[in-house]
Amino acid sequence: MVADSYPLPRIWDHLRRAAGKKYYCTLDMNSGFWNVPIEEGSKPLTAFITPIGLFEFNVIPFGVKNSPAEFQRAMDACFEPLLGDDAFCYIDGIVICGDDFESVLAKVELFLKQCRKTGFYLRLDKSEWFKHQVKYLGRVVGTDGIKVQEKKTQTIVPARRPESRRGLQSFLGMCGYLRPFISRYSDTTAPLFDLLKKGAECKWQPAHERAFEALKEAVQNTVTLHAPTPTGTYIIETDASELGVGALLKQRQGDIEVPLELASRKFNPTERRWDTRERELFAVKWAIEKWRDYASLAHFVVRTDHNHLRYLTNVDTGKVFRWALAL
Repeated sequence: MVADSYPLPRIWDHLRRAAGKKYYCTLDMNSGFWNVPIEEGSKPLTAFITPIGLFEFNVIPFGVKNSPAEFQRAMDACFEPLLGDDAFCYIDGIVICGDDFESVLAKVELFLKQCRKTGFYLRLDKSEWFKHQVKYLGRVVGTDGIKVQEKKTQTIVPARRPESRRGLQSFLGMCGYLRPFISRYSDTTAPLFDLLKKGAECKWQPAHERAFEALKEAVQNTVTLHAPTPTGTYIIETDASELGVGALLKQRQGDIEVPLELASRKFNPTERRWDTRERELFAVKWAIEKWRDYASLAHFVVRTDHNHLRYLTNVDTGKVFRWALAL
């Protein structure tokens, strides 16, 4: 089967654009893929054998490689005139949002009429109407921003210490889904990931226990992220340790500073040998490069707790000079 290259929307683009509105409605398709028929020439590709004979799908089946792309194409074609800054569609999930009740109601009516016209069926029991926050794309998006779904943390907090390499991989996999909401995730998990390195002895030490408990605590204190506004100064805060880099992108909105994104990365063995100044400067350089799209828009502020970075203009050799020059 030839892969369908039709692009799916970027999840975080949808979340950021939807966050901060007053009213939200979600529409969930009933057996979404089954709403779209398959052309006759492609039906044999979906054939499967049962005890009572051979069958082929007449509609897009779940589990086929191209099903998400084909369904997204169908949804975009049907609802494209209605999509924009107040309505988003990701495969079989639609969210409609806005600050004015009447405008959101009018947009919902247009979507329902289009569903009737095109033959799409909805699941009313999974759709939500005029809420201040809704579940969308595995997160909670609402007036307050983008948050973690509570059920995502409920299985992590009471988890016991992993007894095997596979158990540790599973635990870190669950926590990794929450990484965008956890400050200094890479630093916190570094000792645990060291246990998964090729050839490493999977022996639980006090450092691993501290990292394990710190990660569970971090899961209970995830950060609510906000959407950027057209105005407001961007602020990049960085910090570096012996294990890695942590960074926070904020924006001044009115009289307060709100978090927009969190980021972190581990140091490799060579980087761990850098001195404090090198680590701190690299943290600044790395964060600015990561958030270049924001930093290039307007004046921005960088905050770091390393006072010696104020004297970068006095350095004229080595990688520190090259990094300072790049900044």
